[in-house]
Amino acid sequence: MTIRNLFFLAFLVPCFAAERFEEKTFDVEPGVRFSLDHYKGHIRVRTDDRSQIQIKTKVYLTPEQSDYSEKECQKVVDAMEVLYSHRGNKVSVDLDQSSSQGLFSSLFGKSMTQPYVDFEIILPDSASLKIDSYKGSFDIHCPSELIDFETYKGTGHLSGVRSDFKLETYKGELEIDIEAMKDIEAETYKGDILMNIQGGFDFTLIGETYKGDFKVLGLDTAAMSKDGGDLYLKEGKGTYRVDLETYKGVITLKFQD
Repeated sequence: MTIRNLFFLAFLVPCFAAERFEEKTFDVEPGVRFSLDHYKGHIRVRTDDRSQIQIKTKVYLTPEQSDYSEKECQKVVDAMEVLYSHRGNKVSVDLDQSSSQGLFSSLFGKSMTQPYVDFEIILPDSASLKIDSYKGSFDIHCPSELIDFETYKGTGHLSGVRSDFKLETYKGELEIDIEAMKDIEAETYKGDILMNIQGGFDFTLIGETYKGDFKVLGLDTAAMSKDGGDLYLKEGKGTYRVDLETYKGVITLKFQD
């Protein structure tokens, strides 16, 4: 084998050690608003009673993402910026991919799949949570205030929902455990949502669909009305409002005593 061929093979070694770790801690007040703008990777959220937000971040490339050298892949990982902001009682985390995209283009003259970013986050239980994610996976125990969740092709599990809840997904598959019924807005485009809802049912449910479906389990649905695929159901005094919308997706409500 020639020296030229040996060099070529070394250049094509997959990048399985291209990674970077960060840790941040923010002192906050009760009712802090936390938001995360996420691109690929995994998000894990837990809550406790401390007045702090703790964030562990991992930025990395997998062997399947590139045939380029470990050294060059590490440069791309290091160029991915994680931007942390703490203003007043609001903490936000955003990703800036422009530097890593520009670096890879300048090195190789072509684009490459951007690095994955994993987050492990501990929030005060009194926080509100807003997440906007692209192709992420999730394991989230929700804090007690407003949850606003938007995902593109995301998958995972959200538990401990006890507050007003907003969800929008495009081709996602999500399971949500609702411990206490409050106002709910959920919209899916070609995705599936399963909501496990515990007792204390007092709501008005309005569902609209285009070529999708609603499934209601665990309730006497004799009073439920359907107009085509659309749905109306009132339980108790109808205090809380549940607005559902699906386009070619399935939303399942599984009620549990």
